[in-house]
Amino acid sequence: MKAIIHLHSKYSFDCLTPPEKLVDLAIKNAIDVLCITDHDTIEGAVHALQYAQNKYGDKLKVIIGAEYKTDYGDIIGLNLTKDIHLTRAEDVLNAIRAQGGLVLLPHPFESHKKVDFLAEQADAIEIFNARASFDANKKAAELVTSLGKPSYVASDAHFLSDALLCINQFDMSKNASFTTALLTAKRSFCQQQSSRKHYFQSQMIGAFRKRNLRRLLSATKNWLLLPPQ
Repeated sequence: MKAIIHLHSKYSFDCLTPPEKLVDLAIKNAIDVLCITDHDTIEGAVHALQYAQNKYGDKLKVIIGAEYKTDYGDIIGLNLTKDIHLTRAEDVLNAIRAQGGLVLLPHPFESHKKVDFLAEQADAIEIFNARASFDANKKAAELVTSLGKPSYVASDAHFLSDALLCINQFDMSKNASFTTALLTAKRSFCQQQSSRKHYFQSQMIGAFRKRNLRRLLSATKNWLLLPPQ
């Protein structure tokens, strides 16, 4: 089973990618499971699921998910049925559980508080994020080793060209339950780092769509100061 876990569509404030494009890309590259996790909404994943079912039948599993901003940092919920409109981390965790969902901890050492608490609560922890720093990813991997929790890697893609940077390969049939695979299967990873250019471009998009001039100018300045690649 090949899965892409944690990436964004145009339903995130800092991304412009249509969810349909993510589905087409997944099908073209023989991906079995696609977990779209837009910021604070399941809408992108819902649209992707409807499109995938209508166009490709059962060739691709689209998992309904979202990445929610909380007072302790971002928390991902998977297998959701409705959106969560809460900001306290404990409330979001309880709301995900109430839906029978999975709790994922993305990039635990990037903008998180109470990491130990969140890690204990998580069903799986992100050990590599294509947009995170080397040190943050290293600490995430060490955290998973210390806790013995299931792990996954994520492109955290905000651009279509980054969507395939990180692929999770589970030693299970593509027709098996994704939840069972994530929690119990042996796994291997394909992972690559995203460019800082794309990081700052997504910040620019988010600042523009939120009409935050100060953040837009800051992101643009950082982007312009990047060395040529």
